[in-house]
Parts: sequence; C-alpha cells; structure tokens
Amino acid sequence: MAAGALEARGTKEEEGREKFYKALALLEDPSPVVRRGAIEEIGKVINQINDISNTIASAIEEQTATTNEIARNSSEASKGVEEIVRNISSVSIAAQSTSQGANETMKASQSIAQMANDLNQLVKNN
Repeated sequence: MAAGALEARGTKEEEGREKFYKALALLEDPSPVVRRGAIEEIGKVINQINDISNTIASAIEEQTATTNEIARNSSEASKGVEEIVRNISSVSIAAQSTSQGANETMKASQSIAQMANDLNQLVKNN
C-alpha cells in the first residue's frame, strides 16, 4: 500500500478517535437513550479503528515481504555478478596463455625459418 494511502488511513483513524471521545463524553448524559446511542457510536468507532489498524498491519506485512524479496533478488544478482567476474577472469587468463603460446609459436617459426635459410645457404655454397 502506498504511503499516501496509509496517511489517509491514519487521518481516518484520527477522525475515529475524535468521534470516540465525543461519544465518551455523551456517556455522562443523564438520558438512557443518549447513553445507548453513545455506546453504539463508541462500538462503531472501535470497529472502524480496528479495521484501519488491520489494513495498516496488512500493508506493513506486504511491504516487509516486498523488501525481503528485493533483498533476496539483490543477493542472487550479486552472486551472478561474482560468477561473471570469475568467468571473465578465467577467459582473460586463457587469452593471455593463448597469446603467450602464439608468441612462442611465432618465435619458433622464425627460428625454423632462419635455420632453413641457413641450411639453404650451406647447400648453395657447397
């Protein structure tokens, strides 16, 4: 429930309290009819306040459940990010190894090419 709706409920609850205290004051009236009406009004106000309190409690429960769900989702997202970082790190290490292997292969190829050239020169000179 939105904060504005809770605020409106709080205002209604305050109005209910005012009615309750007015009705309570009527209990001092000597007329049994007035007192009976005051008691009925007090009962209505108590029920109204109870309904409002239950609505607020329900909204708080919903908000708590939503907050807990957000926290759980954030935790799972964080775990996912950690896994992605580990995977990127592994890919980076593999790329470095591949690059080193390629460099070593290139050096070996250059060395073989030089040996072939040297061998070719020996064959031509003899």
